[in-house]
Amino acid sequence: MGAAALYTNLALRLKKYLTSYVSIFHSPSRNIHNTAIRLGFKSTYIPLGMDRAFQDIIPAPHRLREKNILFVGAMCEAKGVDILYTSFKRLCNQYNEWKLVFAGGGERVQALHSLIKDDGLENRVLILGKIPHEEIIGLYNSCSILAVPSIWQEQFALVGPEALACGVPVIGSNIGGIPEWLHHNVWGYLTPPRSADDITKYLKLLMDDCNLRDEMGGKGRAFVLKEYENQKYLSCIARLLISIANNQSYDFAH
Repeated sequence: MGAAALYTNLALRLKKYLTSYVSIFHSPSRNIHNTAIRLGFKSTYIPLGMDRAFQDIIPAPHRLREKNILFVGAMCEAKGVDILYTSFKRLCNQYNEWKLVFAGGGERVQALHSLIKDDGLENRVLILGKIPHEEIIGLYNSCSILAVPSIWQEQFALVGPEALACGVPVIGSNIGGIPEWLHHNVWGYLTPPRSADDITKYLKLLMDDCNLRDEMGGKGRAFVLKEYENQKYLSCIARLLISIANNQSYDFAH
C-alpha cells in the first residue's frame, strides 16, 4: 500500500471511530461548524465569547496611537509573516513614521531578524516575542492597524475580534474563519491569501487616513461586542450543557 493510500485509509478509520464515539461536536466558529458537519459529526455552533476585559476598555482615538502595524500570533510561514514584511517594506520610504511590530515567537523569527538587518530596518520592524495575556490589550490599544495575513485555513483567528474590540481596523486574508468577523470595507479589508499587492494597497489606505481608522475601528468594536459578547456565550454554553445532561435537543447553530 502506497503512502497516500495508507494515509487515506487511516483517516477514514479515524473518522469512523470519532463519529461513532463523539455525540456532540461543539464549534466556536461557522468555519469549524461547517467542517464538522461535512465530516459527519453532529455539530453545534455557538459564537466564541470575548474575554470580558475587552468589553470594559475605552479605545484610544487613533490620533493618540502609535503608528504601528501589528501582527499577533505564531511567527511561521502559514501565518503569512513574510508576505506582511514584504508589503511593509514597499511602504517604508513613503511612510517613515510607521513601524511594523511582530508579537509572537516561532520558526520564522531568526530568518526575519536576518532580513530586517540586511534591509537596514532594525528601527522600523520590531519583533517583541510572546506577549503576556495581561499586556495584550495595551498592545492592541496602542497600535493603529492589525494584520492577519494567514495563508492557511484559519479556524477563527481570535486576534482579529480582540483587536476590533480595541477599535483597531484589520486587514486579513479571505480564508477560513476570518471572513466571519472581518467585513470587507466596513471595519477592515479582506485580501486574497499570499497577495502582498493587496495588503500593500489596503495598508496605504489606512495609513493615509486617521479618520478612516477611527471610523472602521468604531464599527468593528460595535460588531464584536454584540456578536461575541462574553455573557451571551456563557449563557449559551450553560444551556448546551443542561440540554446534554437532560438528554434534550441542542440545536444552537446560528
